[in-house]
Amino acid sequence: MAKLRPRIETTLDKARVIFDGDRELRAAILERRELVGLLRDAEQPDAPREGRPGGAAVGLPAPRDQRKQLLKTAVRLTPALAPRLWKQIDHCRKVLGVTAPMDVFVMQDAQLNAFVVPPEDGRLVLGITSATIEKLSDGELASVIGHELGHVLFDHFELYPLLSFQGDERLAPVDAMRVYAWMRYAELTADRVGLLCCDDYGVALAAEFKIASGLCDPRQVGDLREAATQFTALAAEELEASDQDWFATHPYSPLRIRALDLFHQSTTYHKLRGDQTGGKLSEAALEREVAAIMELMNPACLSERAPCRAELREFLALGALEVAAADGRVKEAELQAARRICSEGQLAESVDQVMAWSGKKRGERLRELAEPLTVHLSGLRRRKLLEDLCVIALADKKVDDSERRVLARLAELLEVDSMGIDAALGRMENPLD
Repeated sequence: MAKLRPRIETTLDKARVIFDGDRELRAAILERRELVGLLRDAEQPDAPREGRPGGAAVGLPAPRDQRKQLLKTAVRLTPALAPRLWKQIDHCRKVLGVTAPMDVFVMQDAQLNAFVVPPEDGRLVLGITSATIEKLSDGELASVIGHELGHVLFDHFELYPLLSFQGDERLAPVDAMRVYAWMRYAELTADRVGLLCCDDYGVALAAEFKIASGLCDPRQVGDLREAATQFTALAAEELEASDQDWFATHPYSPLRIRALDLFHQSTTYHKLRGDQTGGKLSEAALEREVAAIMELMNPACLSERAPCRAELREFLALGALEVAAADGRVKEAELQAARRICSEGQLAESVDQVMAWSGKKRGERLRELAEPLTVHLSGLRRRKLLEDLCVIALADKKVDDSERRVLARLAELLEVDSMGIDAALGRMENPLD
């Protein structure tokens, strides 16, 4: 019998708040029997434990043993010790109708960060750095706290253990891509909860900017609403082609801002606030537009809307084989990943047949495929395609010089700056925002 997931009671209408992509992609992942088996294995005492609390932006859930570490290394904050922080916590709990007991720990750290850990015995645990408490306004704290509580209420811990199996042949890199895509979707759901708690789009925007950039001094920060307006006014295809990177630590920040702005404009958001007539976007329009935006962040092999889809998937499959064969020893995990990609693409030949091609023949076909891709795909799409190939390179948890050289050659074919390879590999080795 499957182990029941712990749930925290809330009065929040979760069915309305959740981004459809969060719910649908999670369900698709949980339909895969082999992935459910990995999740079951992760519950075992000797299961691999990797990952860390959420990174530079308001983060993903931390591993289960983090609570024990907090008890040893952090200071537990009571309402008497931190009345201002607890005022915002109580406000968020009231907005969300959460009555579960809660522990709050502060770590001495100059970085702005906060995270949650899986509830134990119905008790919530929030970790927050000293800089976050000291540098954010009351409303910004409410946005951060709400975001973290959103991860708990929607049980975003459920799939997180799958990432500890990266490099294990049982988790194909393509499935890892799906988990990463879901993690991004989960962030949008948590962002919505954060906005509901602070109830001010400008404040939620300021909180995200400060945490991602580290800039908190009003002398250094201009009009964030104006900057957001520039992003939210862009059409999807214009946004895709943009090379702007507002927060620097996250290349897709404009997409996240756009998604939050759409939620802010929706009838869904206004009804959740008790306003039955406000908002100009219907629920259907909201989810449709956010899904179109998030499609730009999806791995190339998962995209249903990308131009030149057949050529894109074939390039990805052949590129995956090139990366796998870079060191002259194709590992089973890498071969399995390539087979998975090829089965979803348009390759006429089987993986084994393509592997029998000469390196020259594979190179010629890759050059042929690159021509339409460089014409019809934006720079962002091509960088994303290269990032997907980086996942293949990480199938065995390490990337050697020969694999980096192949990735650099593929980047040249796609007319993408190869300097982005190290950044892409770094993001995959750590939890995403």
